Amino acid sequence: MQVIPGGDKIANSKMLKGMFKAYSEFSINIKLLIMLSFAGGIGGGMTWFMVSLYMQSVGFSLQNIGWVGGLGGLATTLTYLATPFIGNTIGKKNTLYIGYGMVILSAVLLLIMVNLPLYILSGIVGGIGSALAGPTFVTVLSNMCSKKISKYAFSFQSFSQQIGMALGTVMGGVLPAGIMQIFSLSISQGFWWSIVISVIINSTQLLVLFFTRVENGVKLAHFSFKIKEPKLIGKFAVTQMLIGLGAGLVIPWFPIFFTNKYFLPHYPDFDTAYGVALPQVSTIMTISSVIMSFSFLVAPFFAERLGQVKLIAGSQAISVLFLFLIPFSPFFGLAALLYIVRTILMMVSSPIGTSFMMTTVKPEDKTNANAITMFAWNASWSFSYFISGYVWEIFPDYVPFVLCSTFYLSSCVLYFVFFSGLEKRDGGKA
Repeated sequence: MQVIPGGDKIANSKMLKGMFKAYSEFSINIKLLIMLSFAGGIGGGMTWFMVSLYMQSVGFSLQNIGWVGGLGGLATTLTYLATPFIGNTIGKKNTLYIGYGMVILSAVLLLIMVNLPLYILSGIVGGIGSALAGPTFVTVLSNMCSKKISKYAFSFQSFSQQIGMALGTVMGGVLPAGIMQIFSLSISQGFWWSIVISVIINSTQLLVLFFTRVENGVKLAHFSFKIKEPKLIGKFAVTQMLIGLGAGLVIPWFPIFFTNKYFLPHYPDFDTAYGVALPQVSTIMTISSVIMSFSFLVAPFFAERLGQVKLIAGSQAISVLFLFLIPFSPFFGLAALLYIVRTILMMVSSPIGTSFMMTTVKPEDKTNANAITMFAWNASWSFSYFISGYVWEIFPDYVPFVLCSTFYLSSCVLYFVFFSGLEKRDGGKA
């Protein structure tokens, strides 16, 4: 293979020009949806980082935390089946309003009182809202995009959301600790006021949505067993199910895992340990999110060179090694580095995976494919999350990581087996 001097600079220049050219072709409505993702990322990042830690700080057990997360996920899963009907009946924009509104309400419920049934209700309400907004948003964005710009639009949207989540994550760590120290409150009170701030930020999604034009004339297809390519969609669903089973065991637990393993044993009381841990843990997660956000922008170009299936299966398979090593790290710095590398490798191809599926299935199967794969992921994740509290309380902390790694690796192998031939058949342009 001939090597052209300075070829890497030429490639990078073309890559940047291609990115900006693609963005310039986005309509104002696509750009507004990207802005909406940014706002939701901030509020979602804050909530995701804080809720499990907040629940632990007010006395809930790991099992209780698993119940709240698992039942919320179950609500999401069941609601997916009704989302197309609701979207077609009341319109996609109204469905998004209700979905985002319920997510906001779920956070408000956490502020009322410390009560397990109320927190379970919060999880269920938030789960329903996510199920209404998620598939509808993807369908709306997909319908706004031509096949030519689809992967760029999804990459920019993922970039925007991830940057928002990065900012939200660090705010979810710094704000509770800062409020606790500045106003001489407990860490649980710091969490409470930080959740109030997240509610305000999430509410801006409704304002952005108000200015976004959504074509309700393009209906969401009702879920039907009369699918054009059931085997193809089934393959996507199986790989997502395996990812969900693994993710539910570990991913929601990272804030608690880092705090409990590397900080609580070394400080005299709970509030002091949390005050030191939260800014550090949230910063590490933010660094991984920021790097990952920029990786979303270059992912389409790696996909064009390597092939979409190779990029998806390969990067995720490599990430498993770093995930597996995390619980064996003797100190936080090494565990944090492993976490950052693992997260980037696992997530870099996610927008490519969405675009690959949405451009591979038949147009009339798009909504069904999206609903079925999200159903598969959420059903498995909900079950896994529900029982994971027992796993974390009963077994050593490396056990969930070993189980998660096994599920992830199985998904990567199956993804390559299922779709490498399909991409070759379509000339790598699926």
